[in-house]
Amino acid sequence: MTRIKRLKKNKQGVIGLTGVLLTMMSGLVGPLLVEKPAGFTTDILMPPSAVHPFGTDNLGLDILGELVWGAQTSIYRSVTAVLLATAIGVIAGLICGYEEGLGAEAIDFFVDIVMTLPVLPLSIIAAALFGTTSGKLAVIMGLFGWPPIFRLTRNLTRQQK
Repeated sequence: MTRIKRLKKNKQGVIGLTGVLLTMMSGLVGPLLVEKPAGFTTDILMPPSAVHPFGTDNLGLDILGELVWGAQTSIYRSVTAVLLATAIGVIAGLICGYEEGLGAEAIDFFVDIVMTLPVLPLSIIAAALFGTTSGKLAVIMGLFGWPPIFRLTRNLTRQQK
């Protein structure tokens, strides 16, 4: 059975994929259609209308604009974090999977320690120390997200040896 057929049978998978695709499309195409919210206005807490399809918030900002431009920021952070975590995890996993001996055991030991650390409190501390710009948050997420990718790569590499 192909992956597409299995996905079609899984309602939760279809709903999740639809949500991800809608977020991606709104983040990529939306900024071309919706202008960026530009500060406070007098249109505070307006209901949905032709001018503001989702209404406005308590600062007078267009909620649709905030969603679209926020999706773009989320996509940037997510892609950056995933690419960084994948690069670290795959490189370290390949090295540890091909090599045997003290170096591989040291990397395994280090990954065991990293995986036991509480990620959320450490991420909050790192963000407080280094700042909360989009790039820095993406790097923090990437640096805490590589151990599972390392384990998968290492195990698959050892199977293929």
